[in-house]
Amino acid sequence: MTVSTKVFGEGSVVVIEDYANQPAASQQLVNLGMRSMVVLPVKTSDRTLGLVTVISKKQGHFSPELVQLLTAVSEGLGVLLENSLLHEESEIAHQAQRRLAEESAVLAEIGRIVSSSMDIKDVYEAFGEKVRNVIPFDRMSLSFANYETGTMFPTWVVGTDVPGLREGDVFPMENSLAGQVVRTKEPYMLGADTEPDLESRFPGLIPVYRAGTLSFMAVPLISRDVVIGVIRVGSKERGIYTQQHRNYCGGWTTRSPAPLPTPSFMHKRCRPTQRSRTWRGFRLKTPTP
Repeated sequence: MTVSTKVFGEGSVVVIEDYANQPAASQQLVNLGMRSMVVLPVKTSDRTLGLVTVISKKQGHFSPELVQLLTAVSEGLGVLLENSLLHEESEIAHQAQRRLAEESAVLAEIGRIVSSSMDIKDVYEAFGEKVRNVIPFDRMSLSFANYETGTMFPTWVVGTDVPGLREGDVFPMENSLAGQVVRTKEPYMLGADTEPDLESRFPGLIPVYRAGTLSFMAVPLISRDVVIGVIRVGSKERGIYTQQHRNYCGGWTTRSPAPLPTPSFMHKRCRPTQRSRTWRGFRLKTPTP
């Protein structure tokens, strides 16, 4: 059974760290210097309709972090493809197909970026620049969840500087937009006209608002049906985020029966235990109305 047949049939991700020593390795690829490979399914619902294959000339190139980002890319392509198939007979479908072409090109470029660098910080920076092509923002951040303490810790931030929300800082899930996304496992959009608009809902956003941000959108990163982190974008333009932006981000949140790999350094912190499911009244399974 070839690797492609296995991925297509089982719908699972296959990572090959030493391609040249595989029994079924293509001699042509070996002669071209290819040393490692990852093959990912592109699925709609429970069907695999295609494959994404990324090859590197470096042996063992594909770390768990890179595989995780590539998995998000393939899942996003699957969601976009399914949406296109469902509406292909309508005028809406024609418009969606044009958007699909643009967004798929961005996702494909993200995949290329992910496979070209071993430095995860470089990957984040390039990822942010490509996301900017379809989602406008003045500030973007990636924060991972610590269920044991009920907190979030930003690991990457680009754009407007906000004291207290920089890389390495820690902030509570409670009364935060990130906490809302952790609870519901769904993207969330928010606009703020005045500071009191935030005080009663998400007071943790007040420092960001004071730095000039008027529109917010947050998206969960989900692994094994658990929110391990939140990507948040913000803009100084009021009302800039639309349902189209939310739908596009929905491709990043697709639940998959195959577990997504998580970076080893945060594995324990990003998994809720029975004791950590309620933290100071913060109930992780109870969505906020």
